[in-house]
Amino acid sequence: MVVRRLLNNSLRVGIRQSLAYALGEVVLIVVGILLALQIDQWSQARIDEQKEREYLHLILADLEADLASIDNDLNFNADKVAKIVTLTEMLADTDEPFYGLDDNRVAQLMPTISSFTEHRPRAVSFRNMVSAESIALLQDPVLRTDLTDYYGDDAANVRTQERAARLSRDFSSYMLLGAIQGGDTDLFLSGQAIDLPLSITRADMMRTDPETYARISELHIITASLIQMLETERGVAVGLVDRIVAELSGR
Repeated sequence: MVVRRLLNNSLRVGIRQSLAYALGEVVLIVVGILLALQIDQWSQARIDEQKEREYLHLILADLEADLASIDNDLNFNADKVAKIVTLTEMLADTDEPFYGLDDNRVAQLMPTISSFTEHRPRAVSFRNMVSAESIALLQDPVLRTDLTDYYGDDAANVRTQERAARLSRDFSSYMLLGAIQGGDTDLFLSGQAIDLPLSITRADMMRTDPETYARISELHIITASLIQMLETERGVAVGLVDRIVAELSGR
């Protein structure tokens, strides 16, 4: 009996020890797995953060290029408005002799008035990020949304630019076909001096022709709208640049 009790006690102790050892092994394995997962998550977070920084730097470079392009377009269109106003004043000046309104003076204005700009945001880096399904790397959801809006297709802006381009071309054609009596039209558009003046009759007609003024006025209005659009676009781009710089500096 005594021997049996001793054996039973030994078995129970052995079983407890085995269970404790097995439990300890399980705990160690679970802790090891959790640590490995945590290290893997930490490592992946570091990789994702590095990728995010790389994309932000690329997008920042695109935005800065956009700002330079917008500034050039704004300067061009401001000059275009000034030349449109000059042409309007020349045509409206009834005290000026008709021969004073010669083709050379008009020709100097035409290269700018007949030209136009088209601004499209540089979306290469952003679209590459979207194509790689990496847009979720951007940790700031508001910045992510604002960048998506900025690089999205803005139909109103596209229509404004297309209309400005069409009106510029149409006005050039009208001036060439209606105002020039002979001469080299390529030289006229280039702004170089040409020998043949506008005829007195045509100059008189231009100054009293409602369509001439309607076309000039329409071109003036659309160019002013284009400037307003570009200024709005510039404000958005500046805001995005500031936020990205702050985002990169805060890490």
